[in-house]
Amino acid sequence: MPKLKAAAVSFLNAWPLTAGLENSDRIELVPAEPSRCASLLEAGEVDLALLPVGALAGKDYEIVPGLAVGADGPVQTVLLVGDQSPAIWDEVYLDTASRTSVVLAKLVLDAMGVHPKFTPMPADEGVPKAVGTKGALVIGDRAFDVRKSQVLDLGREWNHLTGLPMLFAVWAARPGVLAPEDVQELARAAQHGLGIRTELAQKFAAQKGGDPERYRRYLTQRIRYGVGPHEMNGLETFLKRAEEKGFLPPTTVRYADDHVRTKRTRRAVSLDAALSFLEQEAEALLPPGFTVDYAGQSRQLRVEGSKFLNTFLLSAILIYLVLAAQFESFIHPLVIMLTVPLAVLGALMGLWITGGSLNLFSQIGIVMLVGLAAKNGILIVEFANQLRDEGWSIADAIVESAAVRLRPILMTSIATIMGAVPLVLAGGPGSASRATIGVVVIFGVAFSTLL
Repeated sequence: MPKLKAAAVSFLNAWPLTAGLENSDRIELVPAEPSRCASLLEAGEVDLALLPVGALAGKDYEIVPGLAVGADGPVQTVLLVGDQSPAIWDEVYLDTASRTSVVLAKLVLDAMGVHPKFTPMPADEGVPKAVGTKGALVIGDRAFDVRKSQVLDLGREWNHLTGLPMLFAVWAARPGVLAPEDVQELARAAQHGLGIRTELAQKFAAQKGGDPERYRRYLTQRIRYGVGPHEMNGLETFLKRAEEKGFLPPTTVRYADDHVRTKRTRRAVSLDAALSFLEQEAEALLPPGFTVDYAGQSRQLRVEGSKFLNTFLLSAILIYLVLAAQFESFIHPLVIMLTVPLAVLGALMGLWITGGSLNLFSQIGIVMLVGLAAKNGILIVEFANQLRDEGWSIADAIVESAAVRLRPILMTSIATIMGAVPLVLAGGPGSASRATIGVVVIFGVAFSTLL
């Protein structure tokens, strides 16, 4: 089977996606400038390309999902530079190496209220001319060495403007070219390349000069290679704004993988399920010796969530011992605590109905239910024992105590439920956590009372 030809830039930021393809049995690399990658793909000289996202406009290309070259903040290698403030620029020399950066520069300057004349020019010619009221766009590895008094990082400016990440390049192919095995090969190569970013930075420093640690930080902290809903939102916003300004024609984003659709569907999952997925992916992607740590609710769930069963059992045992001492019996406490499983079942049903999850706060509510549910049994058993001491039969004592204690049971249960309603209805910071506890208490007490 002949290899697919893939055009890709030789910039350092693309190395983690292409290094694993150097000895590939399915894909042959063709080095080219970003704009040249688009031309080669359009002419049919290559089968796929690491394409500037601006080149997607008006084309019927298919994107390989999950992989891109992007940034969520400063990118360091897509810059507008000059000697004076951009506010007074009357002409900007645009690096012809990338269509995406040209459009991004126009969008950023337009948002700043600056409307200079744009002149296409290679960066090695444009940067020296960026003096006085002139500016220049420079992208790629040559941006590492630019020294100007005014530097506008377009990754940072886009993030400030929209609050979204910026995707600069994606793997794209002509429709029907890529097989699922080709998509898997690109993913495998990326996994390999992301695992050797330190070695790639050292190799680049040996070839071009400079500090390898600076290049390592660039690859690991500045450039993003994954694509999720947040990144796709950034891409769609970029294409939409460019279309509205007339910089690009209308674009429809399509995917090469049959399992990914243009219209993304999302489903809610529990925090535990999300963390489990993260741990599985990290184990598969991270090099040996790397571990995952957590903060906030994730850390609470992983550190304290595993202790829930022990805490629940301990609370049940403690209540049993207190009741055994109170009733001077080991049997009566068991009768009283038969309502606890009903309360837990009601709490779980409440979480299911409201779309909640078994998280740290719902676990706290379930522990509370151990005591709240037991109080109904205490009211009935205590009065039944009094009737038994007066000579009543077991059956008559049970019926009479249930009838007499019905009103106080309903009063205390309704009071408990009403007391938990504000937890569910109140808004503000922490409202989601409080609402979970309220749902558990309301459904747990109501279910145990009714049954």
